[in-house]
Amino acid sequence: MAEHFTEETIQLKKVQIKELFNKKSKHQITFVSKDTSIFDLEDLFEEYRSKDEKLEGIIVTEKGKPTEKPKGIITAWDLLEADAEI
Repeated sequence: MAEHFTEETIQLKKVQIKELFNKKSKHQITFVSKDTSIFDLEDLFEEYRSKDEKLEGIIVTEKGKPTEKPKGIITAWDLLEADAEI
């Protein structure tokens, strides 16, 4: 993104998503259906943590398939916020 800086601003309109990803790093994500319970989501994050891996996000689709259009994304922060509201 550094190449998009002009003086002290950055031209975000010219930044493409592919520039934000490091090709060497692999991002841990998984997919779930829109009907998955919050308890199942917590279990998924815990499953990755127990393997010393970090699940960075859960992509929600209609039936939980990677080929479907995403309906949303859930991160560990979202679960923390949900717990705080209860």
